[in-house]
Amino acid sequence: LHYLQRNPQQEMDTYCYPVACALWDSGVFSRRTNFWLKNIRKMKQVTLFLVLLAFSLVGNAQPFQIQKMKDFSKISFKDWQPDTSVFCGGSSTYLRKGDDKVQILIDERIKQIMFSSVVQPYRYVYQYDVHSNKLIKSTIFFYDMLVGKTYHYGANGKITKEEDWDAPYKISIDELKTICKQKFHLDLMDVSLKLDVRRANHQKPVYVICIPAPYRRGPEGKYITLSADNGTVLFEKEIHSKAEFKACLNEIYGISEE
Repeated sequence: LHYLQRNPQQEMDTYCYPVACALWDSGVFSRRTNFWLKNIRKMKQVTLFLVLLAFSLVGNAQPFQIQKMKDFSKISFKDWQPDTSVFCGGSSTYLRKGDDKVQILIDERIKQIMFSSVVQPYRYVYQYDVHSNKLIKSTIFFYDMLVGKTYHYGANGKITKEEDWDAPYKISIDELKTICKQKFHLDLMDVSLKLDVRRANHQKPVYVICIPAPYRRGPEGKYITLSADNGTVLFEKEIHSKAEFKACLNEIYGISEE
């Protein structure tokens, strides 16, 4: 965090006003807020507190320090542009900077910022109290799997609760990537493959990977099930129809019929 100690009026015109207008154009702000934005240049005293989000989403590391995400009102997206590949409507705004993307959700219940990338499958989600703007929850996804730890925060910013999503799985996500490269020449970080990567723990912890068939309309594709205890291949098969998928469902998810 840092204070901007130059001309406050100039900083407002240069940074905040264009960003706020972009968010309004996307439908986030109310008409009352729009009236405030149009008159923001007339404000005589402005104290600015901008946090610059400079990050690159590489591997499975946090894209930036969590400390910089603690207060929703102090986060700036001045270097970001509207993401024209996504329809902006309702309470969500979509922005993009290079390969990095962000979705900003604001409604009467929650404020949320979700970071993602077009070149890797991690997503980072931060939720805020709608009144205080303070961070209340942070979560990481790998594909659609909850991974790492979800942290819940109190009003003082301290962690009040942790949820460890990796605990049942002895094989880590990084180890899973290595196994898939070595055994199947499959790069789980390659989002162009449009993989479906899941994990389950019905009777035993497993990872389930689906390599989708070209132009599929259902569950068709190659399914690979790995033990999350030791990486052993438990199931590997090409599925060609919804009926075949249904017949193999228990095997896919490591469920014994006995």
